[in-house]
Amino acid sequence: MKKFLLLIGMIASYHSYAQYYWNFNSLTATSTNNSAPLVSISAISLHNNNGTTSLLTSGGSSGYDGASGGSAAAASAKIGGFHRDNSTYFEITITPSAGNSVVLSGISFGSKSSGIGPLNWTLRTNMNSSNGIYGEDYASGTLNTNTWEREHSTFSLVGEVDQAITLRLYGFNFSTIPTQNEINWLVDDLKLHTDVQTLPIKLKAFIAKASISSIDLNWSTETEENSAAFDILRSSDGKSFTTIGTVKSAGNSNSLKPYYFTDFHPAPGTNYYKLLQKDLSGKNAESFIVSAVSGAKNTEMSLSSLNGALQFTIYSASSTSGQLLLSNMSGVSLANQSITLDKGYNTITIEGNYEGSLLIASLKTSSESISKKFFIQ
Repeated sequence: MKKFLLLIGMIASYHSYAQYYWNFNSLTATSTNNSAPLVSISAISLHNNNGTTSLLTSGGSSGYDGASGGSAAAASAKIGGFHRDNSTYFEITITPSAGNSVVLSGISFGSKSSGIGPLNWTLRTNMNSSNGIYGEDYASGTLNTNTWEREHSTFSLVGEVDQAITLRLYGFNFSTIPTQNEINWLVDDLKLHTDVQTLPIKLKAFIAKASISSIDLNWSTETEENSAAFDILRSSDGKSFTTIGTVKSAGNSNSLKPYYFTDFHPAPGTNYYKLLQKDLSGKNAESFIVSAVSGAKNTEMSLSSLNGALQFTIYSASSTSGQLLLSNMSGVSLANQSITLDKGYNTITIEGNYEGSLLIASLKTSSESISKKFFIQ
């Protein structure tokens, strides 16, 4: 029997696993554990097909461990490189039960591409990114031609509470013109590694709001059960997060509870935040991600000449130390001074008369290096 397997588990206060699969004689999912209906799953669908082909076809997988044979999902993929809206893709939507969020950690599937079929694949989702929805590769790889091969990749994705996650498996990147209405890509034994995350609390809201030099985070909970604390995590790219603070939570509550945290040292540009919710038993769960654009400035440097000395005005986004170097256009070093910078504006003086000179000033700290040219009148 040909199956698509989807493993589901609740991972906060308890575990209740289920298996969801597609028998490729049908396009709908079946659960092996009807007592734990943690998600609803759409039928698999095909989009941007090159003409008309049957979504299910005979001639299933072979040649790798777990190959089920029988039938397979089929597509007539379009020619060309990847395009989010025009490339051919299979689509599935996973909707968590109320108060839960979907957690994805990996994908594997068997694939066979014809000589005029796609050479690459990517998995994208409706999770918002800096490039919009379906704008980021969560998994990707190359496709074998003419023989079956298992593809697999691990990744990490946590949906928002109650958010339906739509997955698109794209096939693309070939230059030979395919025949319309002719199958050139087969997929079999498709498996997603998925959990359903039950939070120790139910968030009502989570908002990030920027002020002049800081970002205020506000969130509230409708209910809490054995909650211990919130760790506040920040990222500059929305992927790699570090903890910047902790707020103690109520423990147990059935009424609205507000919480506040201010990030006094945001990075210039967009800052991303999420909450790591901890319960009293030591289990953790992550919230969805919010963002705000900081009004914090990047490091700036200006220069003036005053009474036979150079006076630098340096703005620093944080307290730091470094080196201030001065050289002429021939690269000859004129000064090299160790400096300490406070957050905000700093004044640094270098003695010497450089009237009529074109100089290069370089500031080097542990986090950045900037250089500017100055003409001293």
